[in-house]
Amino acid sequence: MMNLAKTEPTVNIIDKNGVYKLKVSAPGFKKKDFKVAVEDGTLIISAATSAEKKEEKENYVRKEFSASSFVRSFRLPDSISLGHIKANYKGGLLNITINKSNLDKKEVKEIKIR
Repeated sequence: MMNLAKTEPTVNIIDKNGVYKLKVSAPGFKKKDFKVAVEDGTLIISAATSAEKKEEKENYVRKEFSASSFVRSFRLPDSISLGHIKANYKGGLLNITINKSNLDKKEVKEIKIR
């Protein structure tokens, strides 16, 4: 018997002090189960895990498989710094930090007329 669970974790997005912080609630996974990538301006977060459980008794053998996976994607603004994206996973929570680039700040530049 195989039990397939397709879950979609909740995500909180915080925009504060020049940084986007994503907090993905994904208990039951291990750090190695995750893949975080940026492709064509989209942040893609995915994870997959599987397990096998075998129980042997005198009169029977029971073998079960389970699998769980998800994919979430978020369109990123042009004002982020791709070189400064960090992620860590601890206690069922995946934290992703994305720094904004200087393009996001309103800069004033005076242009001299010649």
